[in-house]
Amino acid sequence: MSMMERNNVEEDESFFYAVELRSSVVLPMSLFATIELGVFEILAKAGDGAKLSSSDIASHLPTENPDAPMMLDRILTLLASHSVLDCVVVGESSSMRKLYSLSPVSKHFLLEAHGASSHAIMKLGLDKFWKEGVEHVAGDMFEKIPNGDAIFMKWILHDWNDEDCVKILKKCYEATPSNGKVINVDMVIPIMAETTHEAKSIFQSDLVMLSQIPGGKERNQHEFQAIAYAAGFKTINFACPIGNVRVMEFIK
Repeated sequence: MSMMERNNVEEDESFFYAVELRSSVVLPMSLFATIELGVFEILAKAGDGAKLSSSDIASHLPTENPDAPMMLDRILTLLASHSVLDCVVVGESSSMRKLYSLSPVSKHFLLEAHGASSHAIMKLGLDKFWKEGVEHVAGDMFEKIPNGDAIFMKWILHDWNDEDCVKILKKCYEATPSNGKVINVDMVIPIMAETTHEAKSIFQSDLVMLSQIPGGKERNQHEFQAIAYAAGFKTINFACPIGNVRVMEFIK
């Protein structure tokens, strides 16, 4: 390939990638629809290694729309292009059809035995109401936090700037005994621009915080240490990773 041809290919690729990004909202909405329809569960119930066509899958859905297989096929093709599903083409010419099966990625969106699934956080983010129907107990964590041997917080500190985080942690400090601690679960953002899928998911979450919550941010390890020490805690342990979040202990 000549230098000119290589430059043309690179220019085309950068253009197509820009087009992909500007319409990228389609991917999460398609994945959400697939989850809501129970497509992953249908494939799982068909058995290990099962390959089903869109017509096979649509036959399990509560719809009489004759276009359902065609519409579903177009959605699943997009997901397969992102490796969310595996896809093979069988037959020739007019009899050609696509068969879909679970991929290593799609298995994370299956309901587990205890009813949990990775799709819960996606549903939470895309629902009109995040926590409709939940009763909240009145109180102000900047004024007082109920006493306890340990205080557990998940995705709280990333909602606030450093000054407010220190205020919250000081109230936690006051609410715990001399050997008490705070157990905090949050993403820990890499300092470098890493290219792993885990890092990218955290960088994207950081921009969600930037766009939706004034002062909100994902913090790196040093930033968590700084706010914990400023609140009076003596020991900070980064106990273990769980997916793209970390469990931390702030110990008095």
